[in-house]
Amino acid sequence: MVDSAEVNIKEKRWDRAESFLKELLRSYPDDNNNSLIISNLATVQRYQGKVSEAIRNYSFAINMTPNAVTLLKNRASLYLEVDSVARALSDYDRILSLDEKDEESRYYHGILSLRVGNLDEAKLDFDYILYYNPASGLGREGLAHYNKIKKDYIAEAKSEINELKLKTDEEIIYIVHKLFAKKTLPFARRCFLLPFLGTQSVDCTLRAILD
Repeated sequence: MVDSAEVNIKEKRWDRAESFLKELLRSYPDDNNNSLIISNLATVQRYQGKVSEAIRNYSFAINMTPNAVTLLKNRASLYLEVDSVARALSDYDRILSLDEKDEESRYYHGILSLRVGNLDEAKLDFDYILYYNPASGLGREGLAHYNKIKKDYIAEAKSEINELKLKTDEEIIYIVHKLFAKKTLPFARRCFLLPFLGTQSVDCTLRAILD
């Protein structure tokens, strides 16, 4: 039956492969290789567009083998397909705790950090990649994304500051918090932008007022 499943997978007959894999699990529910079988089932379901079922089965397989980096990567990429950013980020956190030099996972961790407004965490990820692999295309691409987002944030803040003719550090700090709180940019990340806006102070004591 294992051979039949493998043949159908190789020939991309996903529905038949799924049937054989499910039958294997029914026939040998306590087999030590079930984590692999469930993982293969999840992959077959993924190819059929059965995303929720695939996520569920990757999760079953991960519960059985929690340090399986490949399974965590597969589930993380599916979480991205359904735009479940927090769960994908959690999986990439777990992967990097198991293999901190996994370049692809660190890249995606950085990209997702940008999506949630964690600019400094993203910068650390991309710098880490380039430190260990200066020729990394992923590292350079990630850094380009970071620089664009930072530039956009700074440009927007400067535009607002100029329009309102703000001059003092207190006024600039206030408007940066007010502007980016609406965009759900985390408090600490707003403070991160202040040095780029000409302030002499990065005091963030306005948190009590705005957060």
